[in-house]
Amino acid sequence: MLQVIASIVVVFLAVYAGLRRLRDTEIGRLRIKCTVDLVSNRWILKPLPAIANSLEARATFMSALNAVPALFGDDSGVMEDFRYLKSQLTKDANPALIILLQKLAKKVDLPFNYVTSDDLLVAMS
Repeated sequence: MLQVIASIVVVFLAVYAGLRRLRDTEIGRLRIKCTVDLVSNRWILKPLPAIANSLEARATFMSALNAVPALFGDDSGVMEDFRYLKSQLTKDANPALIILLQKLAKKVDLPFNYVTSDDLLVAMS
């Protein structure tokens, strides 16, 4: 009887650990995608001629931006930078966005070692 209970506990712990690992992996993947989407579409914050404004890029960027609290809500520094960016959206938000992008890239361990603010300010569009 004791062996049966021990076996059930071991199986439960193994399943729990596996599900937890799967969840953490998925959250990590979503964090990376969110960060890459923000970096890739950062140019939408720059004033561009109306013809260059892409609704798809804007939707992708805003969707990723809105996902930040759900994916990075456990990091107070990221959330402070997120709130600062939100407060700057009616002004020139690019400096605030760069601060947030650098923090997100570090958090998800993207290879941003040699990426400068100038690299992020001048987007290819």
